[in-house]
Amino acid sequence: MRKSHYFPKKLLVLSVSLSVSSWALGQGVTNLKEITVTASHTEQDVLDVANTLTVMTAEDIERLQASDIKDLLRYEAGVSVKAQPMRSGAALSSIGRGGNEGINIRGLEGNQVMLQTDGVRLPAIYTFGPMLTGRGDYLEPEGYKRVEVLRGPSSTLYGSEGLAGAVSFVTKDPVDLLTLGKDHQVTLRAGYASEDKSHFVTPAFAGRNEKLAGMLLFTARDGEGLKNQGSVEGTGNSRTLPNPQDKSAEYWLAKLVYDVTDEHQIKLTAENINRLTATDVLTGVAGTTTGLTANDRVRRDLYKTDYVYQSEQNPWLQYARVSAYQQDSSNRQFSDERRSIGDRTRDNAYAEQIRGLNAVMESNIEGQVSHRINYGVDFSVTDISALRNGDPAGTSFPDKPFPDTDYRLLGVFVQDEMSVGRLSIIPGLRYDSYKLSPSMNDPLYRGLSPVELSDSALSAKMGLVWKQAPLMNWFAQYSEGFRAPTPGDVNSGFTNLSSPFFAYRTIANPDLKPESSKMYEVGLRGRDEALNYSVSLFRSDYKNFIENAEVSGTGRPSDPLTYQSVNRDGVEVTGFEASLRWKYHPNWAVSGTYAKHRGHRKEDGEKVSLDTIDPAKLVAGLHFDNGRYGSELIVTHVEAKTRNSRADGFNPGRYTTLDLLGNYQLSRNASLQAGIFNLTDESYTHWADVRSLDADSQVVDAFTQPGRNFKVSFTYQF
Repeated sequence: MRKSHYFPKKLLVLSVSLSVSSWALGQGVTNLKEITVTASHTEQDVLDVANTLTVMTAEDIERLQASDIKDLLRYEAGVSVKAQPMRSGAALSSIGRGGNEGINIRGLEGNQVMLQTDGVRLPAIYTFGPMLTGRGDYLEPEGYKRVEVLRGPSSTLYGSEGLAGAVSFVTKDPVDLLTLGKDHQVTLRAGYASEDKSHFVTPAFAGRNEKLAGMLLFTARDGEGLKNQGSVEGTGNSRTLPNPQDKSAEYWLAKLVYDVTDEHQIKLTAENINRLTATDVLTGVAGTTTGLTANDRVRRDLYKTDYVYQSEQNPWLQYARVSAYQQDSSNRQFSDERRSIGDRTRDNAYAEQIRGLNAVMESNIEGQVSHRINYGVDFSVTDISALRNGDPAGTSFPDKPFPDTDYRLLGVFVQDEMSVGRLSIIPGLRYDSYKLSPSMNDPLYRGLSPVELSDSALSAKMGLVWKQAPLMNWFAQYSEGFRAPTPGDVNSGFTNLSSPFFAYRTIANPDLKPESSKMYEVGLRGRDEALNYSVSLFRSDYKNFIENAEVSGTGRPSDPLTYQSVNRDGVEVTGFEASLRWKYHPNWAVSGTYAKHRGHRKEDGEKVSLDTIDPAKLVAGLHFDNGRYGSELIVTHVEAKTRNSRADGFNPGRYTTLDLLGNYQLSRNASLQAGIFNLTDESYTHWADVRSLDADSQVVDAFTQPGRNFKVSFTYQF
């Protein structure tokens, strides 16, 4: 393996000094477990895994007053969320249409990162013309008791999409709402955020008896568009104030848990989210366009049944979970454009229905070499469709950008944690097969003949964990990941010959290969009652990146520009990450997290900067908590962006923000949370939102984050 050449020496010194000092400070202190499920499919202490990951609890979510995934990951270094302001057009631009588009982990994003709720993958990102469906708006933080962010390939456990990492959202169970020790409890939460004038209310009820437990949770959110630090009013692209928006969302979570015996349990889950956004797109009013409005709806319904078996007496099988589920999702985006030369509308929709079955087992075998074996199978069938409709303008509506497609995935995996004394060796292997079967006779699909695509992939991993001392747990890992092509990648088909100068079409690619990755990582972590830290170095190599590219044509109607999804050359990403929390006093603690990544892709034999790499980020905090009230002062510093594949691209400068958070336990039943964010009223942008802007752009302020703002929430339980 070629050594990464760019790591600053002082960062390597920092990792060593942090390791030694952490070990020295922690002698003789009892360890406390921090549980993860994502790393192995079953519960496991973070110290026992060979991955870098973050675990957030319901208390963390409440403390951060997170209203979306961007808030959830606000203080995560090396992880970001792309969420551009809504400036989309009716027929071309899709800027901001995807809301919270997805999560970036170590420089990869979109469908290259696995996102799942209770083990069910979220709908994919899809983009075509003015349509862009994000993934983050299918989520509601009030419903989750735990969020786990796993960095690095996860395909050995989760299959396709686990190219760069996985984020798992785990919904609350009835027991999580029974915090007062009673058999029946009502919880009421409400809050307000000035950044978008939004408010929410969350009533929840839970109850139980000896055999049965149930819960019902509801969240309603209403607000406006996110504020920025722009100042230009009016209409047209020069406007930098946010376009007026009205947002609303409703979320339901219901569960029923039946303990058949001490060893057998059945759980029923129903989850629903319905999100509406209405935008007066003033930035699109120019020239012949006299008005533009957008109305978008995002919906997801999940129904799931789990059977769980647990037994310490069975010598061969200690845990098993079998799940059957169906998830229906839709994203509809409607634009109404008033024009002096004739009005036009665009009504675009994308939908997925996934039906699946998975089984996960765990067997523990004791001996001179102990084995903790996790194994299982995943099978899913997804029906995927997209529809474009509206008033004709150069093409005939309705039509479909790709034919309705049946998408089948089958995976079988095994992972064995073999332990000898302080050393654990963790090999894993997964086999996946996939098949895309498009409808061959869809009258609304007018592209060239669609093609079927099927293939398979093997994903391997090898992890090592050496527990040298209570505060010195070394880990190393080699892991592989892959992402199967989507129907939009394979069979996107569209033809527009209306322009004599810009005629174009898209065609299928039956030879498209899956994207794949290999990662090498080494690190050190430790934890006791006072200290919790982790440092790691990694290198990831990716190949066969899928990209829609121009492959032929001159743009004339007789020879249109032809676009096709193709596999590109390799990508390399290297990085350093560190995190620390030190409780140096019973009531006081300090924390810090840092990430620096660098990446490039190969283009015609040349190395070109990978633009999805975020600038280096440092988050440091001072925390106070005496059990009755607490406060946190958090500093976030992000370095300037200096590497850009476009010589004329915009590079944002460095920035530093300061946040003050507080909480107060008014009584056993009532608590108050509050926060002031961006105390210094800093004007700044997130790289993920502005990387498409030119260096001389006059609308950078439109992409700035809110100035000084506050959030407050209240919780009452009885």
